[in-house]
Amino acid sequence: MLFDTYNARRKHWRVHREHKETFDCKEKTCSKLQFKSKYSLDTHILACHTEPPKRDSLSCQYEGCVLEFRTNAELKDHQVKYHGRKITIKKLYTPILCEIDGCKKVFKYYKSYQKHVDGHCQKLTTTSA
Repeated sequence: MLFDTYNARRKHWRVHREHKETFDCKEKTCSKLQFKSKYSLDTHILACHTEPPKRDSLSCQYEGCVLEFRTNAELKDHQVKYHGRKITIKKLYTPILCEIDGCKKVFKYYKSYQKHVDGHCQKLTTTSA
């Protein structure tokens, strides 16, 4: 008999060992199933008799809505589509406005603003001289 992998051959070989011990499933719903290895029994128990862990779900908080979602993104999409929820974009910065000589340029970063102001100062010193 040929095997694709070394592990497949080892698994097959273990089945034919002289090892007579069997591992029984103790669950009432299994009509006395027997396994030749503890690993096989454990795999069976996990697959057949263990409930998967429940993930926390996110419930829609709108009145009368009972839907639940796996991710925050799915919940928000639902609320926008079916409940008319408005998405507000938060500004993460306070804009910095240059008011030198009526410039009115807006900057996101103080360093950029400072560099810009320095440019104004250089223009003033070169034009005054």
